[in-house]
Amino acid sequence: MLKRKSLPNILRDNEAKMNKQHGMIVLELQNNILRKSLNRANLNRKSLGKNLRRLGLKRKSSRKISRQLRLKRKSFRKLSRKLRLKRNILKTSLCRSRLIRRHLARKWLICRVRLIKTKSVIEQKDAEKEALTEKLRQKEAGKAKLNKSLERFWDKTARAEQNECQKEELEKMVEESN
Repeated sequence: MLKRKSLPNILRDNEAKMNKQHGMIVLELQNNILRKSLNRANLNRKSLGKNLRRLGLKRKSSRKISRQLRLKRKSFRKLSRKLRLKRNILKTSLCRSRLIRRHLARKWLICRVRLIKTKSVIEQKDAEKEALTEKLRQKEAGKAKLNKSLERFWDKTARAEQNECQKEELEKMVEESN
């Protein structure tokens, strides 16, 4: 009887499967490169060193390199066996795609809710900003009215003083003429 796996485990398995398949392909390519480089007769030591470095192997004698290759092939076989088993398990789990779809739908909903929340927060901040600018406009309008009324007041007081001065001058002139 198969155990039901949780969704993150299934996703992780799928990711691991892809990584392992990629790893198998890379391993096979590496083995081919090494085999070709070892079998080439006119291979100089420098290019062999480059190939070995590219494959992550240390420079050793050909016997040691072939041993390393053998070990790599062995691990490659183990890996492919594991992958075959996992592939069969994945094939038998029918609910996998449904679970993935459900998971993606949940993720989409969560993203949508976050987007709506951020949108509402932005709209709220915009409304607050507009209210503040309106208050500032009203304050500026009040200041402008106050300045105008102050100017009128000062103009009136200046005129009143001027009128008083003129009256005094007229009174002086009238007194002098009498």
